[in-house]
Amino acid sequence: SLSVSNGSSTISGDIAYVMVDILDPNEDPDEDGVTNLLESAFGMNAAVPDAYLLPTFTYNDGSLSLSTEVYRDDLYCFVESSEDLNTWLIEQTQSPGAGLWLFSISVSEGENRFFRMRMSDTN
Repeated sequence: SLSVSNGSSTISGDIAYVMVDILDPNEDPDEDGVTNLLESAFGMNAAVPDAYLLPTFTYNDGSLSLSTEVYRDDLYCFVESSEDLNTWLIEQTQSPGAGLWLFSISVSEGENRFFRMRMSDTN
């Protein structure tokens, strides 16, 4: 028999399932370069190196696009660009909501910019 208590109530039984959210959103326990925040947003496993599952940008006919499934409904997403990797400008913002997120940014031929996707629980 197993008993789980939070101080004010107790659950007992032969089998108990307990969901505990104790992961620091900025940590990377599997050391794959992806924080727990991003791992949970993209339905990845924070205990298994799986950075290959991250969404990637594609380029076609002057447009940089990103399409990704998001599994959390409490995060903002910002697609940002930079010419020098120091100063970042927000190109597009996605408000919280789980589901398919689509981004498309026009890019001129010969233009040199870096792009990144940043997620946050605040706007």
